[in-house]
Amino acid sequence: MRKLVFSLVAIFFSFHSNAQTTTFATETTDSLINVIAYFCKNDSLEYVMNEGEVNIEAGDTTISDRTEQRFRIVVLDSTSNGYKMELIPLSYEYEESGDKTEVAINKIAAATYKDFHTIFTTDEYGRIEHIENWKEIRDISNSATKRVCDSLYAMEPDMETYLPRKRFESLMKSMLSTEDKILNSYSELTMLFSCHGKAFPIGKKVADDTSESGYPQHTEVVASYGSYEEEYGFEDDFYVSFAAEESIPAKDAVDIVSNFVGIIIDKDLDAEAKDKLVDEAKSDMKRISVEDNYFFFNGWPCKVLKNDTTEWEGVKKIKYSTIQWAKRSWGNFEQPSNTSPNKEL
Repeated sequence: MRKLVFSLVAIFFSFHSNAQTTTFATETTDSLINVIAYFCKNDSLEYVMNEGEVNIEAGDTTISDRTEQRFRIVVLDSTSNGYKMELIPLSYEYEESGDKTEVAINKIAAATYKDFHTIFTTDEYGRIEHIENWKEIRDISNSATKRVCDSLYAMEPDMETYLPRKRFESLMKSMLSTEDKILNSYSELTMLFSCHGKAFPIGKKVADDTSESGYPQHTEVVASYGSYEEEYGFEDDFYVSFAAEESIPAKDAVDIVSNFVGIIIDKDLDAEAKDKLVDEAKSDMKRISVEDNYFFFNGWPCKVLKNDTTEWEGVKKIKYSTIQWAKRSWGNFEQPSNTSPNKEL
């Protein structure tokens, strides 16, 4: 039960965590890095995304849910008001593990991955504004959710006793029921474009404040110019890094966990789980988010690394994501041979 509870809480936080930024009104224009998209129609970048989870408990470390996704982003149109773009899924690979649930989910994810062609628009700075075909994405997601549940509950019939399918499936669908929720679920897009339209002071800025949830939070923001890649980079490339650490008191952590778990599991088991958590919870919950963003001079993301860590009651869960460019074709940049630079990852 404890492992189930912690896993569900990790899912909850994955839908409610955002990189924290701080506004610095006293900076001058010359001391700022402005993240702006200077894209052209027919520009395209191909990316490789690697994700996984690390679980540390009682000195044991396990790595799970390792996947690799390849996708391409193409600029369909460019106007003075912004860009119309398409995310084209190319491939989805996963590492086989002994966890039947993980394998079942990844099989369906791989089978449906190429269905998720996504048309989205941004403003002139590159900030994402809309997903034009979000209803189509919602319907595909609902179908995939049903297939996942069919597989899980067929493999583990006992799940129905503590995690009623109807409630669980309803929750999963509700997480992708609107355009905003679907956009937030796209880690590819949120990671690549979350900095666009923002300005960051050059150097390092540190702040101690409260998070959006009202808990103590320590943040660090670092921004600088410089090429990430010597061979393929440019002098005016730039870098922005975020780090945020939030501390949640033990009592509040119990409430957060039990309230979320109570949404989907059996009421009697919910009460049992909460009583057990109240008796055992002695430490504050710590959440740490670290994100490194590397950009080419024209605002195209070069590489993004993100780690989200939740630590509570002797268990540390780390969710990591890395997106790295693999191929590029730019309207404002051509190789002498009129071909775009590629690199194998």
